[in-house]
Amino acid sequence: MDDLLMSKSRPRILRVLKKRGGLTVDGIARAVSLAPMTVRQHLSILERDGLVTSRSVRRAIGRPHLVYRLTEKGLESFPRSYPLLVERILQEVQSLDSRELEGLTSEQRLDLLFQNMADRLAESCRSEIEGKSLEEKVAWVADLLEEEGGITEWNEVRNGYQIIDYNCPFLKVADTYGQLCNFHRRFLSQLFGLSVVRLSSIADGGNFCCYHIPLPR
Repeated sequence: MDDLLMSKSRPRILRVLKKRGGLTVDGIARAVSLAPMTVRQHLSILERDGLVTSRSVRRAIGRPHLVYRLTEKGLESFPRSYPLLVERILQEVQSLDSRELEGLTSEQRLDLLFQNMADRLAESCRSEIEGKSLEEKVAWVADLLEEEGGITEWNEVRNGYQIIDYNCPFLKVADTYGQLCNFHRRFLSQLFGLSVVRLSSIADGGNFCCYHIPLPR
């Protein structure tokens, strides 16, 4: 097989495992439209490089099968955007008025910092979605999150829309500071002018971050 095609296929396999969790060879093959034999070749290389691991899982009938998952190294191979986060935080720290911080606890100060950061980002993006339908706005935001390191998709649900992100580009920070998860929810709420709800979070142990955008009333 062509080396270029091989090199392009492995990131697709990693991406599928990031989104779906554990999968068999056949499951991966269906998801990336490759022959199982080809997938096995890729997985062998990914295991050798420490990006993927496998374990045997028993089935109700038949022989056990191997299920493949990302290792910690594999998870960390996805984009991280810490410099972008630092830039935004420093910009906000510079803009804070000391009077705003008077009487606040350390937690409240962090809350204020991330709230202001979300509001500033929403304001900077508002002109980009002006005049668009809600569906177009959701699609635009999903693309923005993807550009910033997410693995993002969106879909329409009965009472609105959902944005799902399978990769947190700020995960190490979000694991320690929960305010960062609130930052994204507030950003979406401010941008859409709607009460956006976070349904799940990677930082809280979920496989993805999911936000529900309700229809305007």
